[in-house]
Amino acid sequence: MTKKLCTYVGCKSIVDHNNDGTSPRCTDHPRNYTPEKTQERQRKYAHHYNEKGQNIYSTWRWKKLRKAKAERNPLCEHCYEYGIAKKVEEVDHKNEIEDGGAVWDIENLQSLCKRCHLIKTDKCKQDRERKVDDWGYRI
Repeated sequence: MTKKLCTYVGCKSIVDHNNDGTSPRCTDHPRNYTPEKTQERQRKYAHHYNEKGQNIYSTWRWKKLRKAKAERNPLCEHCYEYGIAKKVEEVDHKNEIEDGGAVWDIENLQSLCKRCHLIKTDKCKQDRERKVDDWGYRI
């Protein structure tokens, strides 16, 4: 067993930990894993996983594609439209995967800073929540 700091934010307790791949926590800050939350998260982000069950953002193919896009457009594309030169921090899908966007198409990617990525993702999420069918009913 080794001694490690509790990983709870702001806690400075030292914990005996057996290096089993879990996060060390003190008795005041136990982790509350529930199968329901895990299943809900898996359903919510199911579009991030390929047919083998791997998260696409951790595959070598995504990392290579992301690097190619960041090299092609090293500045945030949204900020650049307003004459601001900010370094790329995120590579994002223009048409989100959840909305049917192509996962591996470099033309469906855009280079963004963190701020623009958050704004764009928030707007897409709100649009998805407000989506209605041909008769005006929420989908």
